[in-house]
Formats: sequence, C-alpha cells, structure tokens
Amino acid sequence: MHSPYVVHSEQEVQAMLASMGLTDTEQLLHAIPKSIRLDRDLSLPAPLEEEQLDVLVRQIARNNRTVLDRISFLGGGLYEHSVPAVVDYLSERGEFLTGYTPYQPKMSQGLLEVLWEYQCQMQKLLGVSTVNTSSYDGSTAFVDAFNMVHFTADEGERCCFQLSAAVWPQTQQILESSLVGKAELFRPITWKDDGRIDLDILETQFVISPPNAFGFQCPNAFGVMEDIPAVVALCKKYHVTSVLYYHPMLSGVFASPGELGVDIVCGEGQMLGNHLNAGGATFGFLGCQASFADAIPGRIVGVQYDAAQQSSYALIREEREQHIARDKATSNICSNQTHCVIRAAIYLALRGSEGLKRIALKNAEAAHDFATELTRIEGINLRFHAPFFNEFVIEVKGDVQLLLVWLQARNIYGGTDLASMGMDNCLRLAVTETKTQVQLDEALAAFQEYFGQARQSDQSCHCASTDFYTVLPAASDSESVPALAEREVVRHYTLLSYKNYSVDTGMYPLGSCTMKYNPKRNDKYAAMDAFRYVHPLQPTKEMQGTLQILAELETYIIELTGMSAVSLQAAAGAQGELMGLLMMRKHFGSKGERRNTLLIADSAHGTNPSSAAMAGFRCEIVATNAEGMLDIHDLQSRMTGDVAGLMITNPSTLGLFEENIETVAEIVHGNGGLLYYDGANMNALMGLVRPGDMGFDIVHLNAHKTLSTPHGGGGPGAGPVAVTAALARYLPLPRIQYSPDTQSYTVGNDYPASIGTLKQYLGHFSVLIRAWAYIRTLGAKGLREASEYAILNANYVQYHLSTCFPTVFDKTCMHECLLNADSVDKSVQEISDIIIAQGFHPPTMVGAGCVWFPGALSKAILIEPTETESKSTLDAFIQAMKTVCC
Repeated sequence: MHSPYVVHSEQEVQAMLASMGLTDTEQLLHAIPKSIRLDRDLSLPAPLEEEQLDVLVRQIARNNRTVLDRISFLGGGLYEHSVPAVVDYLSERGEFLTGYTPYQPKMSQGLLEVLWEYQCQMQKLLGVSTVNTSSYDGSTAFVDAFNMVHFTADEGERCCFQLSAAVWPQTQQILESSLVGKAELFRPITWKDDGRIDLDILETQFVISPPNAFGFQCPNAFGVMEDIPAVVALCKKYHVTSVLYYHPMLSGVFASPGELGVDIVCGEGQMLGNHLNAGGATFGFLGCQASFADAIPGRIVGVQYDAAQQSSYALIREEREQHIARDKATSNICSNQTHCVIRAAIYLALRGSEGLKRIALKNAEAAHDFATELTRIEGINLRFHAPFFNEFVIEVKGDVQLLLVWLQARNIYGGTDLASMGMDNCLRLAVTETKTQVQLDEALAAFQEYFGQARQSDQSCHCASTDFYTVLPAASDSESVPALAEREVVRHYTLLSYKNYSVDTGMYPLGSCTMKYNPKRNDKYAAMDAFRYVHPLQPTKEMQGTLQILAELETYIIELTGMSAVSLQAAAGAQGELMGLLMMRKHFGSKGERRNTLLIADSAHGTNPSSAAMAGFRCEIVATNAEGMLDIHDLQSRMTGDVAGLMITNPSTLGLFEENIETVAEIVHGNGGLLYYDGANMNALMGLVRPGDMGFDIVHLNAHKTLSTPHGGGGPGAGPVAVTAALARYLPLPRIQYSPDTQSYTVGNDYPASIGTLKQYLGHFSVLIRAWAYIRTLGAKGLREASEYAILNANYVQYHLSTCFPTVFDKTCMHECLLNADSVDKSVQEISDIIIAQGFHPPTMVGAGCVWFPGALSKAILIEPTETESKSTLDAFIQAMKTVCC
C-alpha cells in the first residue's frame, strides 16, 4: 500500500474483488476511455513518512518570521489578539473539526447548538434580529450584504451602490470584482480633514441620485470612528439601505449597530478567537434587521419541537439555499466558516460583553498613549484629529519605505504604508492588548533614533482617549453577552462535542461529500506558530515559508488537473465556481462577445446554477439520458451563439463516469464555448485521468474532499481554480511569483486582464497547508491508490446492497453508488432513523443531504464510502442498510 490512510490489506482487497467476481481493480475502470487515461505516474515529489515530513516542514517554517518574533503594529482588518488556550483546545476536538455540515440534525446536535449560541451572541452584540452562521471573511460578508439588497430589489431593476472611500481598499476591490455586470458602483464618498465621511457631500449625492445602498465602515480604514447615527439618519431620510462594516469589539463599549438603526451589519470575525493564518481562514459575520431576513445568505439554525414538545436544533429556512433554490438562491455558499465560528462562540463565552469591553478599552488606551508619545517626536504628526479606536495614522517626514525598512531591521513591523490610498508619507499603526509597555517603549526609542530628535513636551496627540469613549452612545446592559468561567466553558463545549457525529468517531456514507479521514499530521503543521502568527501584511521576504508552500501546492494542482495555471484564493468550491465563471464571462467580453447562457447538467450540485446566476448567466439544464450519461442530443439542440459553456461534474452525482466526455468537449468547443469542470468528485480520478486531458478549460477542486482537509462542521474549505493557458491572464489577484534571480517569492498584482480580487489576501492558508501535506505524504502512487480504493469500496457497497436497493443504472460505479429505495415501504425519514439506530450516519437522500436528484430519482440513495473505510466497517454498514428492508 502506498497510502498510510488506506486500511485494506492485500488479502482483503482480493476478497472484496472476488466477492464481486473480479480479480483486479482495473476491471472497475473500464468506463474511462483509454484515449484519455493517464499512462504515467503524476509528476509529484516522492512520498514522505511523517518524521521526514516533520523535518521538511520545520525547515520551511524557519523561512517565516511572525508577529511573535517582531514588535508588530500591523492591522488593516486583521489583528494580533490574544487567543485563550481553551479556544484552541476545544475547537480542535475531532467531533467539531471533522464533523460534516449539519444537514442531518440528529447526528449534529452538538454543532447545531454551538452555532445557535453564536447566533444569539452576535444578535446581542450587533443588535439585529437575524445573524447567519458566517461568510468567508469580512470583505465577502460586505459583498453578501450588497447581494442581499440586490436580491430584494424589484425584478429587472439595475441596482446602484455607493461606498465611503474610507472602507478597506481590499474590501472595495472585492466588492467591485464580485458585482461586475450586476450593479453599478458610484464614485466613493471621500473623507474630510478629520478622516470621517463628508456628510455634506453624501447628502448632495443622495439628493442627486440616491443609491440602493450605502456602505461604510467603523472604525474606518484610518482607525477613525465614524458618526454612525448621522450616516444612518441620512440613509433613512433618502430611503437608502445602510450597510455597515463593523468591529465587533466595539459592541462591548457602545450601543449596537442595530440599536443605532443600521439595516445590515457585517465585518471581520478574526479578532474573536481566531489566529492570523497569513490572512485565512478567518470568518465574516453578517446580520440584518427583520426586513432583510429572507435575503440573508448562508445557514441559519433554529429550534424545533417534536410532537412531545421536546426541543432540538436544526437548520431552518433552507429554501433560500443553493441545494434547494439552485439558481434562485440568495447565495451560492455551501461550505462556510463553521470551524472559525466555533472558535468565536467559545471565545465569546469566555469573554462576554464585559470582557470585550475590557479588551477594547485596553486597546484604545494603548493606541492613544502610543500616538501621544509618537507625536512628541519631531517629524511625526497625527494625520487625523478625530476619535479613533486601536489604529491611527501618522504623517512622517521623509520616505516611509525607508523608515519601515529601518524599523524592520530592529525587529519592528512599523505599520502599513498608505500610499495606495493616495496618502503619501503616511503610516497606519495598530496597537492591541498584546503589546507590553516594554515593547512600546522599545518601538518609541527606535522611532526617536530614526528621526534623531528628542521628544518634545509641547507637542502631543490632539485626540485624547476620553474622546473615544463618548463618540457613540454607550452600550446597555440589557443586551449583553454573559461570560462563563473557564471550567464551565470547557465542560459545556466538551459535552456538546459528545453530541456530534464526525469522521473521527464513525463512517460518513454521504454521497458527493467525500468524508474521508483527515490526517492528524496535517493538523499539526497548520497549528505551528510559524504559520498561525504570520500577518498577511508582513514584508513578503519574511513570509517565504508560507509562500513556498502555496507556490508548491500550485504546481501540484496543475499536475493533478492537467491545466496550465492555478489560483488558490477561493475560500471554497462554490467561490471557486464563481471565480471560474467570472473568468469565463471576462474571456468572452474581451473578445467582444456577449454570451449570457450557461448550460448545466441536470445532475449538478446546487452550487452550479446558483454560481451561474451570481455571475450573471441565465441557466439552461441539459438532461440525463436513460444510461445516466449527459444527453448528447439535448446538448446539441441547446448550442446557440448565446451559450458561454457547459458546467459538468465527472464523475457525476449519479456516481458514473461521463463516457462521452470527449464528444461533449468537441460539441462545446465547436460552438466556441468553454467547458467547466466541477471538481467535487475528483477523488475518483487522482492519477487516473485529468480534467485537462478530458478537454476542460476551467477546473475547481474542493480541498476538503479530494485533498482530505477537515470539513470543520461546514468549513472552512478551499476551492483552487485551475485553467488552460488561454485563460491564465484572467486569474484573480494577487498572484504568487518566484524570482530565480533572488530565489525568493513575491506577491504580484500587475495583471491588467485579471478579474480582480474576490477574497482577502492569499486564500485559506490554514486549509491549504493541510492539502499540501496530504500530497507530500501520498505522492503520485498514493494518490492513485486512494482513488482506486475509493472506487473499489463504492462498488463493493453497491454490489452487496443491490438485492435490497437496486442500482439505478445497473453499471459499475466510480467513487459513489446511486441506489433505488422505491421498493422499500418506508419514508426517507424512517430509513434515516433506522440507519442512525444502527450507529451510522445516513447516506445522502432527498431531504437528508445536500444533493438534488432529477426527475424520478426522488427516493434515490447516494453512498460514498471513501477509500479510508475498512472492509469490516463497510460490512457493518451493509448489514445496517439491509435492516431497512426487514
């Protein structure tokens, strides 16, 4: 065996094959045309044992510096905050880390209760009636907020949005890239001399041409506190929806945004118990007033009652989501950031509102004291004289970059150059509770040494911290989040974890979900301080280890998929779909072609039509024929000049390899279209056949499926997007570059044809390092073996269940099998309950999973055992399924 995670012995493999009348796993692969079969091993590094990989990772990690090694004043939306040990300890429990999205409530009560608690905590902090269970990050939550406004607009209305120019630049860029073709963005409202929104200009704009929504940020990109009540009053006066990007720690000090009248509030949640991770994974929070509740994307947990009035938790209002609403969904989001939210819930339980208040005030005091001391140095002035929180901007005499380099040589990250915001000679500095007085004094001495001037007693900051305390109405005690003692928190969340099913505790036979084993060595590497404490705004030469891992993973995915270029930025497969489709749209736009129709196989995941709709396409569904293949005649009949391409999963969610894929590619390309590969089922094909060799132009993978990263109860994931050479110029920003001259990695943005930025920074590094480690452990032969045994296990289950549950298409399946329960005189819920009683999670069925089945398959059962389940476990599951027929 080449994979340490495949548990079959050679004797068991032969016994499984013999039970099906077979002698070799190759007999299970006949559906893949020989013309596209890979006739060599993948060109990947040799596999490494754990101790070898440990040595390599430590070696790479030494090329990173972190905020633990430096006195860091970096901020810009992500901050160095203290993370209690309890948060790490509890959140890393396998029941939370390796659990699946809680579509099946009976198997997920622990996770659902944690998410319910988080919603309640955030409802109090934000002062709104509805909070979802997360967006990918603060910037994508901001995008989600504007999508909500777009969703609620009158049909056919073209929305117009406007922003404050003091919203994070990266957030503005992500919104602009995400809304292309859907809405118009007016010119941002500039700031006054004090750094706040110019309310006179804002009102003038509202009078002339009021937008559908106005977005602003508090504290803004300069750390300055905006006048939230004044902005909201103008929005209400002119019937403009207010969207606020907000710092959650302020809710411990001031009245909540909802109390101040904000319609939709969102923001970055990293500071709530999550590590920096070079920018990901973190999470975004999103809440709204009742009038927008039907438009909010993502998952919502509610309390339900049975006939005996016993309460339990469940996902509610799922009719908004992609797996049900498809192209009419409020969002394409599938995997969100559940594991990051678990961390936030634990953190908030420890801190409570009073704890947040203490931390916020400590931040504010430290920032104001440091600003006061800095501005006593000749050559340093405070740029904005308005109340600020834990960040502020200074204007310095001389070259800012020279100053930053000089400070860096003294182990200080001196802040962020704001030249990109049109502010020359200005630095933004963040001060949090992690800074000791010794560190602050050392930094002050370094600034003083650089400018060569003694501190002057008559020169100081013009904004005292007392101004900060009164800038907004004070928080009320009535809606505060209570704090629990550490012992209570540990016991509470440990007991909740016991109520959760997970990969670590049992088999998930969920079809199209690939719930394979999540290797613990990969978790170990992701948790190393050398990676967790990297700030994304560090100089790139001090994060070479992080960039090396990402760059190497890019080359591995290019080889695995047979494509030419790749981006790792997407936060999940669904966001990868959106990126790929936006590239498709830009490709045709650059050629002067307007193609607005996207064809989608009827067996597609719900994310396909919802992603297409978000990208501005009109969806047409291509039928499946009686053999379970894409209907070629139907495909040909739909090929018009308006068709941009076809989205298809191969193997499909029917568990079958699309045997006519070469013909499909010829038809699509012959019409000038592009072929999109939904890589959700790539776990069946590693080292056997590559999407590029099948004729695909765009590919996305799901790292938490194919590459074994933990589901985390519903995220975070990662959705790498690979493309052909012809489409590479459209890949999103930023991109990792390697310089042979300096033998170092950099991050570049000079790609004018790019679709822009859709996700903060470089993607979910904490997820991607696990995918990198998985490939380095298995190597080429191990990856191929994983796919072969995934196919073996699925066919073994299909064969031995066929007497009770006939196969739908009577064919050899790939990594999952589609069975028919029509002959079973029990409802889907009854079938699920029987399987649960046998100690197993139910397989995917309508109403009990995330896959939509077309037409007559309303009582189909989709089973994906994955390659990491043993023969004995499979046999026990088969027996459990057979009890359904008794």
